[in-house]
Amino acid sequence: MLDVVIPLGKGSKYNNIELKFCLRAMEKHLSGFKNVWIVGQLPDFLKNVYHIPYEDKHLIPDRNIMEKLAAACQHEDITDSWLMFNDDIFLLQDYEASTFPYYYDNTIEKYFKRRGNDGYGKRANNTLKYLRSQKLPDKYFDVHTPIVYNKKIFLENIVPLPWYQEGFIIKSLYANMLKIKGEEMFDTKLNRPPRKDAKIFSTFPGVHSLVFKYLEEKFPTKSKYEI
Repeated sequence: MLDVVIPLGKGSKYNNIELKFCLRAMEKHLSGFKNVWIVGQLPDFLKNVYHIPYEDKHLIPDRNIMEKLAAACQHEDITDSWLMFNDDIFLLQDYEASTFPYYYDNTIEKYFKRRGNDGYGKRANNTLKYLRSQKLPDKYFDVHTPIVYNKKIFLENIVPLPWYQEGFIIKSLYANMLKIKGEEMFDTKLNRPPRKDAKIFSTFPGVHSLVFKYLEEKFPTKSKYEI
């Protein structure tokens, strides 16, 4: 049995409604997990979750996320391995937490060529350079799906890197360091409802009203984590 950890920022412009549907989908489709931990801000509609307070300190988003995940790794009450969710990830098919696939979509190099040299692109390229310097694979694992992290491996291999520079993209760094083969899947980050055969999907920061309508119809019942 694994715990679930969700890093949160200061909240979305939709009052964290994405998190409500994330938890409803998790309750419906995820088995083999124990507790849900929120690291960061704690929305006032939640119950039956554990909380680790964290205030964002850095301009680089991935560095704030890394520090939240490190805080989870340092907490003795969280399971040695745990499943990381983002608040805007919605499961559409059944999964078991401990065997959750490590999904990837092609390579970091190809992603960077599509993305370009914005802030996130720079962090992707920085990750690519580091992995190549270590003669490691460069699969792009930073798709919008959950991922299993191990406390010891994360603290020993991810946290000590030079995050004060451009930063890195965390999932790709972690999974490629472990040379995880992974399972290839197109990254379903959408601003519209997903296809019927989708296993997981995620939203953009500006969520289309049709997406909220889809989620409300798909997951109409409150989870045990809602007041």
